[in-house]
Amino acid sequence: MTHKWIKLVGFMVVGFFASSTAVMAAAQVYGEVHFKTYYSYHSKEHTLVGDRPEVMAQWGYGAETHLGVNFKQGNITGKWEIAHIPDERNSFGIVRGGMVSQEAWGQWDFGSGQLLIGHTLPLTDYVVAEGLMLHDMGLQNMGGTGYDTDTGRVSQIRLTYGNFSMALITPFTKVDVLDNTDAVALSGVRAVVPKLEARYNWASQYVNISAFGGIQVYEATDSAPGGTSTISKSLMAWLVGLAGEVNYNAFTFRAGVNYRVNGANYGLVSDMRETAYLEGGSIKNTWAIGVVAAVGYRFSDRLYTEAGGSYIHTRSNLSSNTKDNGYALYISNKYTLAPGVYVHPEVAFYDYGRTRFMGASENMGRALYGGISWVIEF
Repeated sequence: MTHKWIKLVGFMVVGFFASSTAVMAAAQVYGEVHFKTYYSYHSKEHTLVGDRPEVMAQWGYGAETHLGVNFKQGNITGKWEIAHIPDERNSFGIVRGGMVSQEAWGQWDFGSGQLLIGHTLPLTDYVVAEGLMLHDMGLQNMGGTGYDTDTGRVSQIRLTYGNFSMALITPFTKVDVLDNTDAVALSGVRAVVPKLEARYNWASQYVNISAFGGIQVYEATDSAPGGTSTISKSLMAWLVGLAGEVNYNAFTFRAGVNYRVNGANYGLVSDMRETAYLEGGSIKNTWAIGVVAAVGYRFSDRLYTEAGGSYIHTRSNLSSNTKDNGYALYISNKYTLAPGVYVHPEVAFYDYGRTRFMGASENMGRALYGGISWVIEF
């Protein structure tokens, strides 16, 4: 792993600094290293074992660990950033992490607007719980909006005029359409148009507000591309959201609300059931509403405290009662030991609620996280 770091850093240095003196003068290297030391408790309903609770020590690199370069040459700006993806445990065992390129884009300022081409965060991404360190996603998986990819980034072409931005994005087609037994019904995809997202930002001295939305349409089939399809259904997945932030003296308040249809097929990360279904030869949509809020107070230059929570409710249009709901709560402190050196003690509680699928009800369990994230910025 150390050799991979050295090679990647070497390529970045050569690519950005050796090309020209002008670029060298405008380039800026930055980075963060995160290490997490915490324990988690999972009720028996939320474990791989299934018959008893589990307590696990989770020590290792955080997903926020990254190294990047910002550069500027005339009216062209850009960024290249690599990130560390930690090992994760799932129902199949350990999934090995590694280094990935999470930001790689260039932007041209042509006077009246900007044109961006590359790989970066989507316009529908909004992190309300910025202090949440244990789950890396800022409650995006429990009612917020974020992408279900390794880094949350996507490839896109984006055009910005003033406060308004619009992007054409690579379609997300990794999630199957299921049937009313939760088995795969439609796994083939014919995507002929890109995903479309838009966002409008408004800001004043104390308040920032963002309205955003996106839509994706593709054909879901029962065969792989190039094969013979007996079923082909048009699937639409979309979302709209409103989020804002208020900063006044030492106080900070952030909140967001969103409504989405077939969020899993759209590409959103979620711990709830948000997949489209095939029943009676027709696509049955699953809709969800999510709410996230956080409030923070800066006691001094060295101490910032934040607390918040989220709620998500989903429901499917299947013939029988099918719905999920869950919520999360957390409190986090950020202690500044020195400029660029921080520790984040935090406690977070997740209640995954009860899932009701085709009339059957099941308790999905709870989880409690507590520990410290250690951070050095440079």
